[in-house]
Amino acid sequence: MARFTLDSATEFLFGIDIGSIQAGLPYPPKSNVTNPTMLTDHPSTLFVDAFQEGQFLTSSRGSYGYDWPLKEFWHDKVKPLRQQMDVFLEPILAKALADKRTREEKAAHDQEKVTEAETLLAHLVNQTQGELDVMFFRSKINHWQRHEYP
Repeated sequence: MARFTLDSATEFLFGIDIGSIQAGLPYPPKSNVTNPTMLTDHPSTLFVDAFQEGQFLTSSRGSYGYDWPLKEFWHDKVKPLRQQMDVFLEPILAKALADKRTREEKAAHDQEKVTEAETLLAHLVNQTQGELDVMFFRSKINHWQRHEYP
């Protein structure tokens, strides 16, 4: 189910078909058959596993309330999972920013209006200032990761 959702969401939101369903279906953990390497090494598998584990860990933080940073005082358990997801998402974001630049250059060269975005990501990139907003957003995330909460 996660693979279908991931394929549908990336196609609709990002305009990219990542083909996670073509990687195959995993065998149950108690099965005597091992999963093929095509499945275990597929980028979508790493993303889905990191996303699911991150959701579980993040939701478990809720049971500790505002004191959850004390439970993870020495090591943030979600950060490495988020980094795995970033490896998957960074090329998609880079492509969206490059596509925006290409559309703007073409519109400036042809003296035409910039065409409308077809995906949610393209729309968001068009509504923001692209890389400057991404850098600003990342600086805010880094600020929050240092546990300097407002």
